[in-house]
Parts: sequence; structure tokens; C-alpha cells
Amino acid sequence: MKTKQSIPTKLHSRVLVEGIAVPIYTAAAEFVVRYRDGKQRFTRAFERLDQAQAFARFLARRQHWLAAAQELGARLRTPVVPGFIVGPATVNSEAVEQFLSACAQMGTSGTTLRTMASLLRSALPAAPTVEALTVDWSRHATAPPGSTAPHRAVRRAVLGRFLGWLARQPIDGPAEPPAPAADSPPAPTHLTVAQAEALLRACPDLEVQRLVALSLFAGLRPLEAESLRWEDVQAAIAVYKAKTPGIRWVSITANLRAWLRVPAQAHGPVVTKAARRKLDALLRKLKVPLPALRTTCLLGWVALHGVEQAALQAGVCPVVQPDPLPRLVSRAEAECFFGLTPD
Repeated sequence: MKTKQSIPTKLHSRVLVEGIAVPIYTAAAEFVVRYRDGKQRFTRAFERLDQAQAFARFLARRQHWLAAAQELGARLRTPVVPGFIVGPATVNSEAVEQFLSACAQMGTSGTTLRTMASLLRSALPAAPTVEALTVDWSRHATAPPGSTAPHRAVRRAVLGRFLGWLARQPIDGPAEPPAPAADSPPAPTHLTVAQAEALLRACPDLEVQRLVALSLFAGLRPLEAESLRWEDVQAAIAVYKAKTPGIRWVSITANLRAWLRVPAQAHGPVVTKAARRKLDALLRKLKVPLPALRTTCLLGWVALHGVEQAALQAGVCPVVQPDPLPRLVSRAEAECFFGLTPD
């Protein structure tokens, strides 16, 4: 099989799929299929007729997927991930992961991403090929037994969005994604005192700063921080959404209380989900992973109070792993870290 830009051809036959006809030509003892990818025109030659017919069927189905996605309207516009190769049977977990990653980069909410991931991963075993997935999408236009109309609408929308994204990927591309630049530094596992202070100063507003402080100085996960109310902020923080059973209690350091800047009439949530979205955008800009904030706090606790006390406050069981929190921070660094204040 080879790809050429210009070959003198003669019509041999047509392949008809879903009402879409793709012609196959002959030239110099080869079978040729012409197609368009984006704004460019290409011609691909095959040694055998069955190879040309398989590729022509794929092109017809691909055009059908794109028409199906367009039918869903502007609300299903999807991003494009350059370099992803679409083949005649491309529908697998790798494609789903790249699609979800593209949606996340475009700002899709976590709730929507979880719904899309659940539906697509449940659809893959029943529809292992793109053609079967297209049939599944078409079937949900009617009423399958045992499913509700809202569920069918969501499933049809998710499948259509995925098929539309898949249809827009380039047919040809590099066999492997480009390797990362050799000089790009690895993502930090924890922050230095200077990096932590710079992050706190870079927060766009007070609510995001509170969320960062709760992660850095109390080791709270985002879900735990979002569920926190001012009534829970006393001598210690009552963490209700902890992964460990029951309520976890975290001491409030003097510098954490200073960063929280507790208002006079303190009531309601300490931070909102909007703060989490702003924080995610800030961390992407600074190239700092979210877990690094909590890890920085945990390492500081280990340096000051030992592994057992740190594990107790963090909700980590030291019995499962004898030393799950390594000693990477000195006591002096930890004291300096927990001494950071807004002033």
C-alpha cells in the first residue's frame, strides 16, 4: 500500500455504505482510492482489491459518523487532538482516553466527564468496532426496552460527540505521539517553601487562596475543602469527606488561620467549586500538579511530628505501609513552611 498525490486512473467500481458511495479506480495494476482529509486531497493505492474496498468502506463510514455528529447540532462541537490516527477499526480505550482528555482541556466539567467516561466504557464491550458503535448511536434514536428517554438522550449525545470527534481526526499521522522535549523538567512531587509562597501570592482572589492554604497547611483534598463550612473551622478542622471512615480532625496552625482570614460573620461554605476551577487553571499555568500541594503538607507533618502522627492527621494508615510518607523535608524547612503568613 502506498500514498501518492497524482496518479492517472480509470474507474473500476464503487463501494456503497450508508448511502455513501466511494469510487475505486485502477492505475498501473493498482487499485486507487481518492479521498479528502481536511482541506487536502489525497490518493491512496493498494495492491489488492479487497484492501481498497476495506479502505473505501472505512471512508464511507467515516463520512457517516461526521454527518451523525452534525445532526446533533452546535452543542456537540468537539475539539481535535492532532496526531491521533484513525483506522478502519479504531475504537478502543486509548481513543476514549484521548477524547476525554481533549474534552477536559476544553473546560468540560468533572461531572460531565465522569458521565461520558462511564457511558463510553460501558458501550465498548457491546460495540467493539466503530461501525457497531454507530449502530448503537442510531438505535438510541428509538426506544430500547428498559431505558428511560432522558438516559437515551444522554447516551445518544455522548456517543454522537465521540463519533464526531473520531471522524475529525486525521487519517494519516505519525505512528507514535511526539516524544516530550528532553529539557522539559518533571512535574514536582512537592513544593519548596519559595514555590509554596509564590503559589499563594499568585492566587487570583481570596477564595482560591483559601483553597490553596487548606491543601498546603491542612492537607485537605479538593472534595474535603469544598465540603468545609466555617462552622467546622474551630481549634481543629472537622473533615467529613475524608476517604477514611468517620471524621478526621486536622489541627489549625497559626499561619493557616492567617491565610483563611476568617470573616467576622463566618457562616456557610469556606470555598466554592468555582474556586476549584480557578485553582486548576492556575496550576496548569504554573505546571504544578494538584497532589503536590497535599504532599507538601504531609511531608512537613512527617518532619515535625513523625510518621504516625502525620498518618493520623492525613487519614493514611501506617500499618499497611510501614513508612508511607518518606522524610524528604528537614525540620527547619518544615518550620519555615508552616511559618508562611500573608504579611
